[in-house]
Amino acid sequence: MIFVIFINFFAIIDQLMYAKLMSKYPLIGIGLMMMAVWLLSMTDLGKLLDRKESLKPDSCRSALVMLNKRMPDSWKTSCIKLDMMVEIAVDIPTELLSDPVKSRQLLYRELANSMVFISENTLRDSLERVRFVVVSLHSDVLIVEGVSRGSDVVKLFGIDNDKLIQEHLKATVKVKESAK
Repeated sequence: MIFVIFINFFAIIDQLMYAKLMSKYPLIGIGLMMMAVWLLSMTDLGKLLDRKESLKPDSCRSALVMLNKRMPDSWKTSCIKLDMMVEIAVDIPTELLSDPVKSRQLLYRELANSMVFISENTLRDSLERVRFVVVSLHSDVLIVEGVSRGSDVVKLFGIDNDKLIQEHLKATVKVKESAK
């Protein structure tokens, strides 16, 4: 009981000391209040939460470390839980825009090449633990999305034969097309 009274006594003295400090130097109090408002606004904007989320270890983020260093500028990557999302902006040449079959072939070829690129430029151990790899190709006329398991994308590493890559992708990648 005496210990609690002793602690409360020092707490009151500390409060008085802070009050005296604030009355002597009012700019410190104003600065502390402004810093508190700024920190609260940062949490409202989600910036501190983004930083907190980026520090959480998981297999998708570790797979993206190497990929983000080597990917082209037209790619955007993100992680949603254990799923890797890759968005690619594709420019179709104007001579292929009139022929929908050739533009579709170009997008599917780009989808296959991007899956191989992902398998070659990520850590294989991390990519195996990624649940799904979603590659979304956006062009002026068509959107093509390919979904595959991370363990299936890893198997593309080291395959040099185009026919083997084609057969592997047919067996493991689910593709969805939608017109813009």
